[in-house]
Amino acid sequence: MSNRRVWMVHAAMVLTVGLWGLVFVGVARLLREIDVVQLVVIRFGLMSLCFVGIALSRPAMRPHFRGREYLWLLAAGVLCVPLSQLPIVNGQRYLSPSLASTLASTSPAWAALLAVILLGERFRRAQVLGFFIAIGGVIVVIVTGSGDGEFVVRNPLMAAVSVLSPLSWAGFTIISKRFSVTAHPLATLAVSTAMGMLTLIPLYPHAIQGFTRITPSGWVWLILLVLGGTVLPYILWLYALQVLPASKTVVYMYGIPLAALGWSWVVIGTVPKLISIVGGMFIVLGVVVIQRSGKPQTALQATADNAADNKSGSAATV
Repeated sequence: MSNRRVWMVHAAMVLTVGLWGLVFVGVARLLREIDVVQLVVIRFGLMSLCFVGIALSRPAMRPHFRGREYLWLLAAGVLCVPLSQLPIVNGQRYLSPSLASTLASTSPAWAALLAVILLGERFRRAQVLGFFIAIGGVIVVIVTGSGDGEFVVRNPLMAAVSVLSPLSWAGFTIISKRFSVTAHPLATLAVSTAMGMLTLIPLYPHAIQGFTRITPSGWVWLILLVLGGTVLPYILWLYALQVLPASKTVVYMYGIPLAALGWSWVVIGTVPKLISIVGGMFIVLGVVVIQRSGKPQTALQATADNAADNKSGSAATV
């Protein structure tokens, strides 16, 4: 493998992190024009169409699922779209973009916990410590960060509901592992998001009303969220995993809150309180401890790493 190719992959990952960080700012910007339901339905409807189109365009990616597999994909879709998106997007009414990004980054920690509960794995002492460090950071962010910033309202309880998003994405990750060998990741994501969108059909009439409320600049942000914030980063992430080990690729995840903080300051002039930033640092530290402790080949570590590998949904998840 040439050094040039490796450096190109690292450059692509830096771009990916920057785009994922910008997602939170884009969501905050669009919430000034349309409501939470309209934003989630319109954005993920367009995103789902993109992924379905990509999956069908190449024979190797085309989905070939059968029977009960569609029930699992339906469950994955519910976790991936309504349960992972509505809480975190609604949470940005109460948290600044950079703080919302730190809550979204807890997905690997929740995946590790679900692996203990559902897969019978055991927490190592360091992982227990990391989990409580992350949860402590979540509490600090919610209590001190709710209402901190322009266009957000102080309501720690509603801000806390945002935690359902990374928890749901962790559940989606565990279900999607069932298809990691038999299907291309894009095929799994395409079918899951499409089925998740089907569960939101009752919300379509209200969502359609949002089209007339989006300004030209809002459409620019929406297109950026769909293509630049989800489709392109996910493809770059999958490409990076073919060149770099997951242990190296996942390191870039830790830069997403920093990217969101930078974009928040540059685009909307919002900088959280120092204590909230410290809470966010504890979240990242806790996730790092969980992912770096234990044997690399354990099912628990693989599950946590897979949550990180699918973070585009958590950016998409955001």
